[in-house]
This record gives sequence, C-alpha cells and structure tokens, in this order.
Amino acid sequence: MPDPDNPGQPLPVNPDPTDPATPPGGGTVAPADPDVRVSKSVENLTAPDAKVTHLGDRLRYTVELSNAGAANSCLVGAVISDPLPAGIEPVPGTLRLSVDGAGPVAVPDAAYDAASRTIAVTCGDVWGGHTAALTFECTVGEAALGANAANIALGHGEVPSESPGSRPE
Repeated sequence: MPDPDNPGQPLPVNPDPTDPATPPGGGTVAPADPDVRVSKSVENLTAPDAKVTHLGDRLRYTVELSNAGAANSCLVGAVISDPLPAGIEPVPGTLRLSVDGAGPVAVPDAAYDAASRTIAVTCGDVWGGHTAALTFECTVGEAALGANAANIALGHGEVPSESPGSRPE
C-alpha cells in the first residue's frame, strides 16, 4: 500500500505492533476533579405561607448535589447525607432520588439511620453538568421546641486526583 504522504513509496513498517495512541498499561484517562455544589431547601407543607414553623408541621426538604465542573469531571460514588436535628422526624415512605430531573425513584426507609439520625443515599457517579436531588418529608416533634433546628446536608464521594486507582462506571 502506498504512503499517502510520499506517493510512490510504501508505508513504513511499524516495528511496534501496538497502537501508539494507546499507551502501555491501559488507555484509560482519569476524569477531571469535580466542582461539587450542595444546596438544601425546605418547604412547609402544613402552612406554606407561615413565617415560622410549629409543632406538628410537615416539612419537605430537597437536597441537591451537583457537579458544576467540566463534562469530563466526576464525583465518584457520590453520597448525599443529611444529619437531622433532634425533633425533626422523617416520614416513612417519602424518600425520593432523582437524577437530572428524571422522575424520582423511591429510596428505602433503611437509608435513615435512627441511631445517628442521618439520612444517607448513594447517587452513583455524578459527572460534570449533572445533578442528583434527594427529597424527603419530616414532621416537627416536641424535641425541636427550643432547640436549634439548623440543618446542614453534605455531599461527598471520591475525587479522581485523590484516588487515582478508581474508575467510574
């Protein structure tokens, strides 16, 4: 077969039969580090227009974990966790997870650990430009009276530069 760069000459013989585009040891390139963002909002379902929350009110929380990084960035094995303050009691059967706005999927009530008062839900790998959202409902119990009901949610997972051996699915 003639060499297209040198008409009339044969193609040079490559002494190394491996494809030079695939380096030895595998051709997988680790994803870039993510730009993780977590936001949390609450809606009072009992009294939507109320300025304060009362004993017995039912609240809906939404926690969003997003990767604002480049499309090739990834938070590997992402988890949304939310330690609930005393008196904020989860309502069984209300945990839902959605990814990128797709229809929510029911999450088993076992995602709530009563001993630590923490909800923890695995979201899978969150690539750049994507968002996982956890919604759940709670009631305000007596233990919340006079207590600090500040509630902070967390998003965590593996960052590729901190775990170079991991490969997202």
